Amino acid sequence: MPAVLLSVPDTGFSPEAAQKALEDFAHQDDVFSDDFSSTLILQPSQGVDIERVASRLVESNLFRTVHINEPAHKHGHLPPGPYFIEGQSIHQAWKLYEDELDAFVIPTIPNDVFHPQR
Repeated sequence: MPAVLLSVPDTGFSPEAAQKALEDFAHQDDVFSDDFSSTLILQPSQGVDIERVASRLVESNLFRTVHINEPAHKHGHLPPGPYFIEGQSIHQAWKLYEDELDAFVIPTIPNDVFHPQR
């Protein structure tokens, strides 16, 4: 299922802020499309009443589904952006390129998801 992950700061986070973040992704992210915007993954900062934030977002009717991602890994938060949810797993969405010469027959997976440039 396509989804977009947003980090929720410790200060106010409203449906309008979520909508603004989606608009920013649409203008800046070459992978993001409207298909990602119906499902939202919230990643809270410490001290945030994430249940309250999630209920406000659901009540706004901007999103079909709202999930909460409590970072359980040693690296902390995932970067905001488009993702795919498969069962209990979340996978970062990458841009696909047309491969007329079969140069990308073997897929690549970064060694470190949190620092893909390495």
